[in-house]
Amino acid sequence: MDLASGMAAVGQAISITKSLRDLEKSYDAALYKSRMVELLEALIEAKSALADAKQTIEEKQRQIEALREAFGESTDLALGDGDYKYKVDADGCRVGFPVCPKCEATAGKIVQLKQDVSYRKAKCPVCDSSFSPVTCYLPQSEVTGDIDTVAKRIRDNQQKATERMAEVNNRSSWVDSRFR
Repeated sequence: MDLASGMAAVGQAISITKSLRDLEKSYDAALYKSRMVELLEALIEAKSALADAKQTIEEKQRQIEALREAFGESTDLALGDGDYKYKVDADGCRVGFPVCPKCEATAGKIVQLKQDVSYRKAKCPVCDSSFSPVTCYLPQSEVTGDIDTVAKRIRDNQQKATERMAEVNNRSSWVDSRFR
């Protein structure tokens, strides 16, 4: 049921109520009861129609909010390599894989592509469209930064790799000595 039929049911209930008020007491009690049943049916129909209308309005409101969110996100996009649009960070720099051009054009949704097989290929998790070649932009905080911090990170990684290699060599020498 829609809002119009709900309004019609309410109008019918009002007219039945008016006719009940106009009934003279001399009328038969059976006629009075049948009019009351009609009134209750009209009110139940109106209530059902209004509940359906409320549900429809809430659904439309959710759709409006989703579109507002998508529109808000679309303003935070920047054009990048291959004429793809990318999300931007607080500094306005492109970040991650591009957004799906198909989902943006057809549904107005902002869906970020995910890596597919190689670093130059991407796939949409929603519509399963594949795109190649694409560029993935790393967050600037991971690429740049204080030189001392980056150098320390490199030294730490080198030290961990050296320790792992020594551990592997120790295990292999132990195995060799056991089976000689």
